Amino acid sequence: CNWNLHSHKHSDSHSSREEGVRVCVVGAGISGLALAVACQQRNIEVDVYERDNSFHERKQGYGMTLRDTNAIKSLHLSEKFRELDVPSKSHYVFDQKGNILGYFGNDFH
Repeated sequence: CNWNLHSHKHSDSHSSREEGVRVCVVGAGISGLALAVACQQRNIEVDVYERDNSFHERKQGYGMTLRDTNAIKSLHLSEKFRELDVPSKSHYVFDQKGNILGYFGNDFH
């Protein structure tokens, strides 16, 4: 898969386009997409390449622990996060082919 993300003009301090700069991001996971967004915010053209054709092509995933930080409070998201919270009870580790390498948690007795 390949996505070409063209930047949109912003009115912030990064509004001038970086002439001749084009970034290639390999991997459309959290880090790759965060980098692509950061490039867009700086008006840098970015291409994102991902090996998988869809999210369901192989087992994958991640867990996040969100704390009630000042940033979350300033965005007024604390209550929404509490409403949507689903505590994790088990964790799997997969190899690149999707085979389970290990697991742990309360669901495995």
